[in-house]
Amino acid sequence: MNAFQKLFHSLENDPKKAGILLAASLLVLFFYNVDRTFDPKLGMSGDNAHYIILGKSISTGEGYTNIHQVEKLPHKHFPPGYPMLIALTSPLTDLEVEKIKRVNQALLLLSFIILFYLFYLFSEQLFLSFMATAFCMANAHLYVFSSQAMSEIPFMLMLLLSILFFVRSDYEKPLNKNLNFLLYILLLNAAIYTRSMGVVVLIAASIILIQKRKVPYLVAQWIASLLIQIPWVLRTRKLGGNTYINQIMRKNPYRANEGLMEFGDWFTRIFENLQRYISREIPSGTISYLNVETYKVPPVAMEWLVGIGVCLVIIFGLIRIRKHRIFLIWLSLGYMGILMLWPDIWFGIRFILPLLPVLILFLFIGLFEIYNFLIIKLLPGFKDLEKGLFVLLFIFIVFPYNQYATKKAAMEAKYEYPKTMKNFFTAANWVKQNTPKVARVACIKGGLFHIMSERVVCSPKRSSDPWVNYERFRENKVDVIIIDNVGFSSTGDYLVPVLNSFPENAKLAVEIPDPTTQIFKFFPYVGYKGELKNGLRNGQGEFTYISGEVYTGQWKDNAKHGPGRYYFPDGTFIEGAWTRDTLSGWVNYYGANGRYVERREYRNNKFIQGDGPSARINSRN
Repeated sequence: MNAFQKLFHSLENDPKKAGILLAASLLVLFFYNVDRTFDPKLGMSGDNAHYIILGKSISTGEGYTNIHQVEKLPHKHFPPGYPMLIALTSPLTDLEVEKIKRVNQALLLLSFIILFYLFYLFSEQLFLSFMATAFCMANAHLYVFSSQAMSEIPFMLMLLLSILFFVRSDYEKPLNKNLNFLLYILLLNAAIYTRSMGVVVLIAASIILIQKRKVPYLVAQWIASLLIQIPWVLRTRKLGGNTYINQIMRKNPYRANEGLMEFGDWFTRIFENLQRYISREIPSGTISYLNVETYKVPPVAMEWLVGIGVCLVIIFGLIRIRKHRIFLIWLSLGYMGILMLWPDIWFGIRFILPLLPVLILFLFIGLFEIYNFLIIKLLPGFKDLEKGLFVLLFIFIVFPYNQYATKKAAMEAKYEYPKTMKNFFTAANWVKQNTPKVARVACIKGGLFHIMSERVVCSPKRSSDPWVNYERFRENKVDVIIIDNVGFSSTGDYLVPVLNSFPENAKLAVEIPDPTTQIFKFFPYVGYKGELKNGLRNGQGEFTYISGEVYTGQWKDNAKHGPGRYYFPDGTFIEGAWTRDTLSGWVNYYGANGRYVERREYRNNKFIQGDGPSARINSRN
């Protein structure tokens, strides 16, 4: 044990030697974990596909546009920070999924380097900073998200850099000579452009500047930030408003029919989010071997016990931190406060991930303070060995458990897609191989489907009325509809009703079994145009069939009823009177030039006598 103590004393007295030794050991840990947890596959989240598509639209000079959709509308949902990074690195990645993920891993390494330095600034304890950084570098969640084409890791890096330059700024200097503060403003806004959550740094920094009475700095950061953010704000407002705000204001962001949040709903949402973060996200995020098997059932007693314990230690560590405590308190409160307002359907580690390293530091400081107290009270003879004992506990207890978590992440990275997703991508490949490049596809998760099929997509509107999406698909000349079993309700809510209500417009092309995934060919020119009553075809109207035949005339309750004309694909047509979708009796037959040819007799839609096309009148709706 004395050897450990001497080692720490020597490292603390020689920062250069300590830095080299600790950096080398952390690099070994990083490259060991980053290699085995890397997942080269395209993530199953639609967000990662959209980021790649938006990065491509910027790099190809098409602007910030949804180039994968038939309308190619300007994009307004995701801030452009991460897509811009994808575009800037495209000469290195060629926009290949695996290479884009490797860039994210490089950003994770930079984040760990910044973390080590920040931890030392906050705690002023070298060995504690090293262990907290090592604990972060053994956190499975950070590696999992670095192996995805998502904005969490780039945002975390921007967040940490903005914090670093803010706390490093000397506020006694004139504003125009404070390079650290100017870099802070640039990095702060880069963070906000990556994820809007970056605004919490602006708020926390403002409180500190008010406390320090540094009005010029306070005004400067707000004016600069407003000027930098105004273009995006004006753009989103012009395009219909910020979609994140619109989603937060709904009871369910994916079911508009459930309505907007009411006053009492906010208390319910905050309470449910608070329970979940305490019992699940915070403990399983900071101690990554605490897996959450399912969010479909309430947390059990052990989850509550561990979660409350972890949160109390984190709070204690925050209180005991040596420097920049007030800034970190407001930063953490602001971040968690925003998460409390988010729809409770947005659950999981993803949303708290950028804050995890800071929480882990608080956890370590809290544990070390508790450990010190116990050593002094219970084992006063071991006081000089306190750091060595703490390191041994870290190496032989905490570290192996986190290594177990990264081992599990490594195994999951090698797994194949689940059968539902494999069938979805199989459908995309079929479309790629069997349709022209100009084909248009209606489906859920359009970004993923576009990347795999290289076809533009038409996403359904969130309407319970099948007619709305039927008209949308016809107007956009959709060729294919995908009915998947990925698990999202949108397929059953918005796509299936179209096929059920207008079966004459679609024909099953391929069915992939277990679980069933269907590919329907859609015929946009097929269907009815005309008068409606009570949602049914009544009055004058025209119906085009898949065969190319057309009926134009009178309708009653969705059936051909009354005088009308029936056109054949060769241009010839007959003129007669229908009764409840049935043609019986004598009709006039005309040539393709519109001239009268002769009379024909039909019985129950069957041609009986006369020259001309032996046609069976199509009696479908």
